[in-house]
Amino acid sequence: MANVLPGYGYRGQGDFQFLKMMVEEIERGDYTPGSTFRKESELYVYEKFRSMFGRVHSDRLLKLRLQILNRKYKDFSEMMNKPGISWDMKKNVVSGNEQLLRAKYKITI
Repeated sequence: MANVLPGYGYRGQGDFQFLKMMVEEIERGDYTPGSTFRKESELYVYEKFRSMFGRVHSDRLLKLRLQILNRKYKDFSEMMNKPGISWDMKKNVVSGNEQLLRAKYKITI
């Protein structure tokens, strides 16, 4: 199965927990808006994640996963800034210009 890492379970579940732990650390760490995530906070989140999903996840793997999630966030933000594209909160989906979504973002509607 392509979407499963050892001890990680369904990737979406692990990603959600990973991001949730980072948010909790930001709130706990008294970060100011725009500041950089501190190394000690990063290591704390990695260790907490390993306790939940297993020790097979190296710092390198988790850092790579964070970079992938960050890229997805940037792509999504860029897409949402395009005219004619919006987020339907009731359906929890992107809606808008079908031609643009299919061509640029390879989204099928």
